[in-house]
Amino acid sequence: MLFKLSVFSGLSIGIGVCIGWLRFYKMDRSYLPFLLLLTLGFISELGSLAMVKHHGSNIAILNIYSLAEVLLFLWQFNNWQSQRPYRRKLLLTTFAAVAFWAAEWMYRGTLWQPFSGCIILFAATLIFLSMAIVVRQLYPLLLPLRSNALFIIGLGLIFCNTCTVITETCWLLLPGTMAAPMRAMVVIFAAVNFLSNLLFIWSIFYIPPRFRYIFRSSSAV
Repeated sequence: MLFKLSVFSGLSIGIGVCIGWLRFYKMDRSYLPFLLLLTLGFISELGSLAMVKHHGSNIAILNIYSLAEVLLFLWQFNNWQSQRPYRRKLLLTTFAAVAFWAAEWMYRGTLWQPFSGCIILFAATLIFLSMAIVVRQLYPLLLPLRSNALFIIGLGLIFCNTCTVITETCWLLLPGTMAAPMRAMVVIFAAVNFLSNLLFIWSIFYIPPRFRYIFRSSSAV
């Protein structure tokens, strides 16, 4: 039952993937990393389902996805920023994320053990970056928050990554994966994941339209 609940909450992002690519032709291209991330997340969920069914574990896919997720979101945050010092910090954060992930891989010697350190660190990084984005949308308040794609995406990231940090920490501290607290955490994580996916789907409808230029020589259409 818990496995089916987790699968349902994860695969729900497929709705956002379909809507996103159908609307892509008129979306602001700066949101491409976000759409790629949703697509990769959906593929990861399908791959995880197949791996659990045939091999009994999807840990390797989750480890690889944890790196891909943080890299795509750092790319997305870079697209949302225009200040060079901030972009340099994001670039350094990208190199640090790859180095930390590679170091944990070398330490564990296999992809078939949870990279808990990376998962917690990457999730915490996305939480702080998302909080900065959300606060920036509040002052000054230029758009209603319910139709502000940046605010909605940031809120979804805060929800899902906060739950990731808590869940992964519980995995490390609580002995036994079948303990009652862990079962409760699985249910909570699935619910928060589903809520975050709904927010991501909602945000797609409010992504700014793509600018079109009259003169092709000035910018590609």
